[in-house]
Amino acid sequence: MASVTMGTREGAIVGLVWGLTDWIRAFVWPTSPLAVYVLVNPLVSVVPRFLVGLVAGWLFFWLARKVLRPGI
Repeated sequence: MASVTMGTREGAIVGLVWGLTDWIRAFVWPTSPLAVYVLVNPLVSVVPRFLVGLVAGWLFFWLARKVLRPGI
């Protein structure tokens, strides 16, 4: 939603903050016993959430350009 309403860069920043928050929470206050082993890895907890914000923004603006201006 952040990518659609604010733009791709802001959506990526929100995703990065979301990932960093989950990564830190895996150390401080894990939600499950498996979270300690899985979410401690930044490639699992930070990168996918960052990419969600980035790719969602790109995809939305690409689709909006194709639908609103189909000849371009």
